Parts: sequence; structure tokens; C-alpha cells
Amino acid sequence: MSPAEKAARVVALTRAANTLALAGLRVRHPEASDGELLLRLAAIRLGPDLVRRVYGWSAPGPDGA
Repeated sequence: MSPAEKAARVVALTRAANTLALAGLRVRHPEASDGELLLRLAAIRLGPDLVRRVYGWSAPGPDGA
């Protein structure tokens, strides 16, 4: 497999992982907007403290998740 093919495969797998993660968040938070779901995904990946500092957003609710 060439380096370009490997890179394309990594991009495809990353997109698939994002799609699955967002689908799971959508099930858990059906009332959330697309923007909120992306922020929730960022909080999972980057941590809630960084998302709060960078985007000024905290997940609503008692646990912040």
C-alpha cells in the first residue's frame, strides 16, 4: 500500500469514527443541536476543561457530560 493509500485509509477511518461517535451522542442527547453535538464530541476527545477554555462552553447538567 502506498503512503497516499495509507493516508486515505486513515482519513476514511477517522471520518467513520466521528460519524459513529456523533450518532451515539445524538442518541444520548436527542434535543442537542448539531453544534452542541460537535462541542460534546470535542469535550470527549479534548477534555471538558480545554473545551470550556477554548470555546467557552460547558455541557449542561450536573455531571457536565
